[in-house]
Amino acid sequence: MQRTTHTLALLLALAVLTVPAVAEDPSGPVPHAFYGTLLDSDGTAAPVGTIVVASVRGQNVGSITVTTAGEYGNAADGAAKLIVWNNALVTGDPITFYIDGVRAAETASFEAEMVTRLNLTASAPLPKEQPGESTTEPVSPKQGQETTVTGNATGTSVTITTTVDLTDETIAFTAFEEPPDNQAVPSTLASVGRYAEITSTISNNQIQSVTIRIFYTDADIAAAGIDEASIRVYWWNPTAQVWEQLPGGVDTAQNVAWGTTSHFSTFALLSVKAVTPTPGGGGGGGSAAGGAAGPIVYPTDTFGTPTVTPTVTATMPTNIPTTAAPGETVVPGGAAGQQPGEPGASGGQTGEELPMAIIAIAVLVIAGIAAAFFFLKKQ
Repeated sequence: MQRTTHTLALLLALAVLTVPAVAEDPSGPVPHAFYGTLLDSDGTAAPVGTIVVASVRGQNVGSITVTTAGEYGNAADGAAKLIVWNNALVTGDPITFYIDGVRAAETASFEAEMVTRLNLTASAPLPKEQPGESTTEPVSPKQGQETTVTGNATGTSVTITTTVDLTDETIAFTAFEEPPDNQAVPSTLASVGRYAEITSTISNNQIQSVTIRIFYTDADIAAAGIDEASIRVYWWNPTAQVWEQLPGGVDTAQNVAWGTTSHFSTFALLSVKAVTPTPGGGGGGGSAAGGAAGPIVYPTDTFGTPTVTPTVTATMPTNIPTTAAPGETVVPGGAAGQQPGEPGASGGQTGEELPMAIIAIAVLVIAGIAAAFFFLKKQ
């Protein structure tokens, strides 16, 4: 009996040691965290609400919203930082940063388990309006073939045809509820409250055609004065300083409008203001009954709904070493903090996050202990 007790004790000890050993060997890379100063192209501090996105070959691999003007993230232990992570990342992968959709002048390389101070400056003036969402998406179009890319965060998509084969290009989508740079909407038109600034690493001379597709909601058109059937995609012409309508259409059943062009720019959904008929006759140019003309009605087209690919989120590990970008100061120590609302913000894994491999090993160990117990008891 004493031998049985000793054997069971040994088996239980092995079971206790085995599961933690597996748990401490996570699969996939460990995140890289960034923080630093954040400046507009003229050297002024980027405002609160600015969105910083990290992108690797076009794939959005992390983002953070500025809470202190001129800074993204914080050096303090446990403070929020820009977490760069994706299960396909490897050491040395190039990281490009976007500030409200504008590419930053600085870049970095992915290094797991690192916290890096990297000061960022926009390579062009930032939008005057604060965006609601910003994201980047990868695209590798083939010459003469249509390729559709959807900005997951913005609900805007593009279908692009290029004149050459391209690989690992980037399209940046940034959504606004107001004109990004205070571009005035003419009095003859009404805004639907949907603006999209779309930029890309693909140059205009490589674009054969691009169709911009922008979704809207019933709430967007609920306000009086908007004729839904006349909603169209417009682009901002910076030379003429006017909104110009693109050739296209609207599907009022699916709440999507589209327009075709040959370049990226700032786009908007605008509508002709509805005309309310007035009773009585008088004056020329009225309807057959003598009243004012009704709302302008445009033909409605249809177009399929683009697909959306889910993004990956991650939990930042604690007690990771630090490194610095060239010319920057290293701030020692510290875990990169988790932004509120992200997985892992309260610390620790939940039961749902326990890897299946650990569960399987635990079951096998318990089964082995049970078998050994009955065998020894029989002896």
